[in-house]
Amino acid sequence: MITRRSFLKNTAYSTTALSLGGLTACTNNSSTQTTTKMPAPKSIPPLKISLAQWSLNRAFFANELDAKDFAKIAKNDYDISLIASSKKYRIPYGICRFNEKNFEKFDEKPELNFSL
Repeated sequence: MITRRSFLKNTAYSTTALSLGGLTACTNNSSTQTTTKMPAPKSIPPLKISLAQWSLNRAFFANELDAKDFAKIAKNDYDISLIASSKKYRIPYGICRFNEKNFEKFDEKPELNFSL
Protein backbone atom coordinates (compact mmCIF):
# COMPACT_ATOMS: atom_id res chain seq x y z
CA MET A 1 0.00 0.00 0.00
CA ILE A 2 1.34 3.41 -0.92
CA THR A 3 1.41 5.99 1.84
CA ARG A 4 0.78 9.70 1.42
CA ARG A 5 4.39 10.45 2.36
CA SER A 6 5.86 8.06 -0.25
CA PHE A 7 3.43 9.33 -2.91
CA LEU A 8 4.48 12.95 -2.30
CA LYS A 9 8.15 11.97 -2.24
CA ASN A 10 7.87 10.10 -5.56
CA THR A 11 5.91 12.99 -7.07
CA ALA A 12 8.63 15.43 -6.05
CA TYR A 13 11.32 13.22 -7.61
CA SER A 14 9.31 12.81 -10.82
CA THR A 15 8.68 16.55 -11.10
CA THR A 16 12.38 17.27 -10.64
CA ALA A 17 13.35 14.67 -13.24
CA LEU A 18 10.84 16.00 -15.78
CA SER A 19 12.01 19.58 -15.21
CA LEU A 20 15.64 18.64 -15.77
CA GLY A 21 14.72 16.59 -18.84
CA GLY A 22 12.93 19.59 -20.33
CA LEU A 23 15.95 21.81 -19.76
CA THR A 24 18.31 19.44 -21.55
CA ALA A 25 15.89 19.07 -24.48
CA CYS A 26 16.01 22.84 -25.07
CA THR A 27 19.77 22.93 -25.59
CA ASN A 28 21.28 23.45 -29.03
CA ASN A 29 22.57 20.09 -30.32
CA SER A 30 25.08 21.59 -32.73
CA SER A 31 28.19 19.46 -33.24
CA THR A 32 30.45 22.43 -32.41
CA GLN A 33 29.08 22.77 -28.92
CA THR A 34 30.04 20.51 -26.09
CA THR A 35 27.25 18.93 -24.12
CA THR A 36 27.39 19.36 -20.38
CA LYS A 37 25.33 17.22 -18.10
CA MET A 38 23.13 18.77 -15.48
CA PRO A 39 24.27 17.99 -11.94
CA ALA A 40 22.23 15.37 -10.12
CA PRO A 41 19.65 16.92 -7.80
CA LYS A 42 20.58 16.99 -4.16
CA SER A 43 18.52 14.85 -1.85
CA ILE A 44 15.08 16.31 -1.24
CA PRO A 45 14.45 17.05 2.44
CA PRO A 46 11.64 15.09 4.10
CA LEU A 47 8.25 16.53 3.26
CA LYS A 48 6.20 18.03 6.05
CA ILE A 49 2.62 16.74 5.96
CA SER A 50 -0.16 18.11 8.13
CA LEU A 51 -3.37 16.47 9.33
CA ALA A 52 -6.56 18.18 10.44
CA GLN A 53 -8.45 16.57 13.31
CA TRP A 54 -11.75 16.67 11.41
CA SER A 55 -10.29 14.25 8.84
CA LEU A 56 -10.65 11.49 11.45
CA ASN A 57 -14.07 12.59 12.70
CA ARG A 58 -15.88 9.38 11.64
CA ALA A 59 -13.49 7.27 13.68
CA PHE A 60 -13.90 9.60 16.67
CA PHE A 61 -17.71 9.56 16.51
CA ALA A 62 -17.73 5.75 16.10
CA ASN A 63 -15.54 5.50 19.23
CA GLU A 64 -12.85 3.72 17.21
CA LEU A 65 -10.36 6.43 18.22
CA ASP A 66 -10.17 8.79 21.17
CA ALA A 67 -9.98 12.48 20.21
CA LYS A 68 -7.76 13.16 23.23
CA ASP A 69 -5.07 11.00 21.61
CA PHE A 70 -5.16 12.85 18.28
CA ALA A 71 -1.59 14.18 18.49
CA LYS A 72 -0.24 10.74 19.39
CA ILE A 73 -2.26 9.09 16.60
CA ALA A 74 -1.05 11.63 14.03
CA LYS A 75 2.61 11.20 14.99
CA ASN A 76 2.74 7.44 15.52
CA ASP A 77 0.23 6.12 12.96
CA TYR A 78 0.65 8.64 10.14
CA ASP A 79 4.15 10.08 10.76
CA ILE A 80 2.66 13.58 10.74
CA SER A 81 4.79 16.48 11.92
CA LEU A 82 2.07 19.18 12.10
CA ILE A 83 -1.55 18.92 13.22
CA ALA A 84 -4.54 21.25 13.23
CA SER A 85 -7.31 21.00 15.76
CA SER A 86 -10.54 22.88 16.42
CA LYS A 87 -11.72 23.35 19.99
CA LYS A 88 -15.03 24.65 21.26
CA TYR A 89 -15.28 25.97 24.76
CA ARG A 90 -18.58 26.95 26.33
CA ILE A 91 -18.27 29.37 29.22
CA PRO A 92 -20.78 28.17 31.85
CA TYR A 93 -21.76 31.70 32.92
CA GLY A 94 -22.46 35.07 31.35
CA ILE A 95 -19.74 37.57 30.48
CA CYS A 96 -19.76 41.34 30.07
CA ARG A 97 -18.31 42.82 26.89
CA PHE A 98 -16.75 46.27 27.09
CA ASN A 99 -15.94 48.76 24.34
CA GLU A 100 -12.85 50.54 25.65
CA LYS A 101 -14.21 51.69 29.06
CA ASN A 102 -17.95 51.46 28.42
CA PHE A 103 -20.20 48.46 28.81
CA GLU A 104 -21.26 47.14 25.37
CA LYS A 105 -23.33 44.00 25.94
CA PHE A 106 -23.86 40.91 28.05
CA ASP A 107 -23.33 37.42 26.53
CA GLU A 108 -25.15 34.56 28.25
CA LYS A 109 -23.00 31.40 28.27
CA PRO A 110 -21.04 32.17 25.10
CA GLU A 111 -19.35 29.47 23.04
CA LEU A 112 -15.81 30.16 21.86
CA ASN A 113 -14.18 28.40 18.89
CA PHE A 114 -10.41 28.04 18.59
CA SER A 115 -8.25 26.67 15.81
CA LEU A 116 -5.01 25.28 17.13
